[in-house]
Amino acid sequence: MLIRLLMVAILALGLGTAAWWALRRRSSAPAPAPGPIDPSQLLDALAELDARYAGREADTPPDEWSAYQERRASLKAQLASALAGR
Repeated sequence: MLIRLLMVAILALGLGTAAWWALRRRSSAPAPAPGPIDPSQLLDALAELDARYAGREADTPPDEWSAYQERRASLKAQLASALAGR
């Protein structure tokens, strides 16, 4: 009976150690570098934003309008960068 208990404890310790080691290795792996951004995806995102917000400043809360303008400026900058890289 004592030998079975000892074997179960050793097995549990081994499995716990293996799980810890696997998780530690996975979390320390570098994130993959983002690939090139497709200008058509940026244009689609920009068009979607404009369709939702353009001409609706009076109906949109100021903080949401500001977020829209920042997101739009960011997308335009990314698009310019992607097109310049061609």
